Amino acid sequence: MVTFSVNQFLTLLFISYLSFSLLFFGISSISPENGVINETGTAISLGESFYFSLCTITRSCIGDYSVNRFSKLLITFEVLAGLVLFGMFLSKLVGAKSSKMTEKMYEGQYRQKLREYRNSWAEQRAGFIKLSKKALEPGNILEVKKEIAQHIKNKTSENYLKIISSKMSACSLFLYHNYMVSFLDKKFDEEVLSALLHSLKITLLQISKGIKRFERSSQPWLNYYSKENLNNITAYSQTITKLIEKRLSEPKPENAVKDIELIRTECEKISRRISAEKSISTKVS
Repeated sequence: MVTFSVNQFLTLLFISYLSFSLLFFGISSISPENGVINETGTAISLGESFYFSLCTITRSCIGDYSVNRFSKLLITFEVLAGLVLFGMFLSKLVGAKSSKMTEKMYEGQYRQKLREYRNSWAEQRAGFIKLSKKALEPGNILEVKKEIAQHIKNKTSENYLKIISSKMSACSLFLYHNYMVSFLDKKFDEEVLSALLHSLKITLLQISKGIKRFERSSQPWLNYYSKENLNNITAYSQTITKLIEKRLSEPKPENAVKDIELIRTECEKISRRISAEKSISTKVS
């Protein structure tokens, strides 16, 4: 379907209007028997031809004019031209409105999905922070074990870190694919991206702090996680945090897809490392 802007529509309409006006005037002047005759019985003037053409192209009326032979054919063509032009313009307006409604619906779904991701990993993050702090409290290791076991029994067979990393990885993948096919305006993109990156940054900092608590604890937390993987998780967290800080300090829309791809890759590395750990449920007595 042919589409055009408002300026293009007005230009085409003016050209058509001017062309038919001059044709009506020319034919009426050269051959009155084939032209348009006014109420005085004479051929229309140049000014009258513009008025007559305006009435014709808008299909309002032909006024007190008598139309002869060839001019009747011209009227048909001008009416058709008006119908086509106005029809295309109305079609564009309807299409634009429909596109806007679809875009708003997509924006709503997009925001809701990201909100669900953030809320989901925020809940797990809160639990992880609570347990990692308890790991430093002398004599509480049994209580910590029971709380983890209770959490596993009631909610999931995986551990906090695995859930958090999995949610972050899935969210970054969702965000990346949406940017690849996104028709959202840049202002909205940057707003959502900034909010999400802030959440990621906070989560990664809490993961790093939690791991350090485990490592400093006198309790045998390292029996539950391999030292190598903990170091790798910390390193990936720091890498992503640096990428996020760079993105937040230099928010260039044209680099959005590239930046998100880097963040997605690092999030997947964290997720794979944590997934490589055996489930805590097999280790907690």
